[in-house]
Amino acid sequence: TVPSDATEVEVLALSEQLAKRAVEAGAAGAFVVGEFSLTFELVRALQQRGVRCFLATSERSSTEVKRADGTVERKQEFKFIRWREYRAD
Repeated sequence: TVPSDATEVEVLALSEQLAKRAVEAGAAGAFVVGEFSLTFELVRALQQRGVRCFLATSERSSTEVKRADGTVERKQEFKFIRWREYRAD
């Protein structure tokens, strides 16, 4: 979790710690999503270490069902489509 009051320096330090752990664990690739500033820095740090970084793409479908009492139930479904690699250049 990235604290909302974290500075840029703190986010950078966290990304470096996470990248180091991933490399030490032998990661060749990583699924990287989440808080945007950390995602950005972590992808950069991992790519500098030769680790490929990916995100998942999905499609969302929504349906609404009106109940007899007049309330509406909303259902959302996410369908995985593919992995997309973050560009290194």
